[in-house]
Amino acid sequence: MVLQKRGREGSDRTRSQDKVRELDKTSSGFSAIITGLITSIIAMVVIFLIIGVYGFYTSSDIASLGTLALSGTLLAIAYGGFNTGKKAGRRGLVYGGLVGVIFAIVAIMVGVKDAPRAIITLTSLKRVILSIIAGCIGGMLGVALS
Repeated sequence: MVLQKRGREGSDRTRSQDKVRELDKTSSGFSAIITGLITSIIAMVVIFLIIGVYGFYTSSDIASLGTLALSGTLLAIAYGGFNTGKKAGRRGLVYGGLVGVIFAIVAIMVGVKDAPRAIITLTSLKRVILSIIAGCIGGMLGVALS
């Protein structure tokens, strides 16, 4: 004698728990991105303080400090992407990339200040692309190491 299941698969309680888990994952993605942005800003401040102390106590030229600042910014974005991927536990490429995009947009808005129009040059476009790549790499490493 073969027993047959009646009705729909899974109980109502199981379906409601799945919906709650799905909502938790959505909110955790948003909170992971916010956490990553805050982490990258804090990391950037710390890295810039270190670069400032280094520039003050050494006789290095301005061009090398600019390269250090760009490298420090990309490192801070990668660290924020890492924390985002680690906190979310999934979709590190997407969440880390979003951290890079949002960080780049905020940096451009701060750099433009009160100018009536923003001039996007090839250099600024390269920096935006580099920030997205840094965030993606950090996010993927965060998911892989979580």
